[in-house]
Amino acid sequence: MRQALAISLFLLALMFFLKRKVIYSVLTIVLASLFHTSALVMIPILFVPYKKLKISSKSSIIIVITFLLLFIIGDLFSDFIQIITKNYFITYYVKYFNNEVILIIGSGLGVLSMLILLLITLYYTKVQEKKLEIIFKVFLLSFFLIPLSLYVPLISRVGFYISVLSIVVYPNIIFSVNSNLKRGIILWFIIIITLYNFNVFFNSAIWREDFLIYKTIISQLSFYD
Repeated sequence: MRQALAISLFLLALMFFLKRKVIYSVLTIVLASLFHTSALVMIPILFVPYKKLKISSKSSIIIVITFLLLFIIGDLFSDFIQIITKNYFITYYVKYFNNEVILIIGSGLGVLSMLILLLITLYYTKVQEKKLEIIFKVFLLSFFLIPLSLYVPLISRVGFYISVLSIVVYPNIIFSVNSNLKRGIILWFIIIITLYNFNVFFNSAIWREDFLIYKTIISQLSFYD
C-alpha cells in the first residue's frame, strides 16, 4: 500500500516533469519518499536528457546488447548494490537478503520474450509525439532493471515505478500499428507476457507472503497473549 501511494505520486511527478516543472517534480518525489524511501531513486531519472536521446538504429542495437549483457554480467553489480542497500535499507528490506535467490535461465524463453517486447517498444517509440516519446524512453529503462533484479531482488522495487508506465505505453503501441494482423499479434503477445509476469510475481518466494496470502489488521492481533 505504501509503495502504491509512492508510485502514484511518481506518476504525478512525471506529469510535472513533462510540463517542465522540475522543482514541483522533485518535491513530489520527496513527498513520495515519505511513504516509501525507494522513491528517492527516481530523482536522477528526471535529469536524463531524454529529448537528446534519439532512438536510432545504432542506439537501438546498443540498448539491446546492453540488455542481453546484463543477464550475463549483472552479478558483477550485485555485491556493490547489496552493500549499499544493506547499509541504508536493511531495517526495511531485510527479507530480500534472507531469501536466497537462485538464478535459473532455463530454456531462455523468458529472456527471448522480453527481448521481443523490448524490440517492439524501441520500434514504436520513434513514431510517438514528443511527450509520449519521453514516457516511452522512461519506460525503456525498466528493461535494464529486469536482468539486474534476478541477481538483486530489491531492484524489482525500483522497477515498479517505471513498469507502471506500461498502462500508457502498451495501448499506444497497439494504436500505432497500422496492420490489423500485426496489431492482433502484438496485442496477444503483450497479454500473454503480462499474464505470465503476473503469475511469476505472485508466486515468487519474496512476494507470495505479502500479496498472495490475504491479511487484515486483525491478522496482526493476538488474543491469547
